[in-house]
Amino acid sequence: MMDVEGAEASLLDPVVIPELQPAYLLIEVHDFAFAGLSNLIRTRFASTHRIKEVQLRPRTIADYPIRMPLLLRTLFRRACLDVISENRNPNSRWFYMLPQVRPTS
Repeated sequence: MMDVEGAEASLLDPVVIPELQPAYLLIEVHDFAFAGLSNLIRTRFASTHRIKEVQLRPRTIADYPIRMPLLLRTLFRRACLDVISENRNPNSRWFYMLPQVRPTS
């Protein structure tokens, strides 16, 4: 699992680190910090992984994991939303990367 604010290009290279080839990876990709990062990661892992992309979506008070009375939800709505959104850049996304199964010879 990786969330390194744009350093993915430096750290995720299956040629330099072949141990990444059979690994399951969950990566937050920061295209806003490194232009073209999503495409670079897709290209590097095209032959070794299936990539499922998960887009961020706006959070709602219903996403908050703790049930609260209506009054508290109303009074602390903004604070609750700030906690669960973590101020993530809307141009971020997650890649869930599954190693491809290779036939055995």
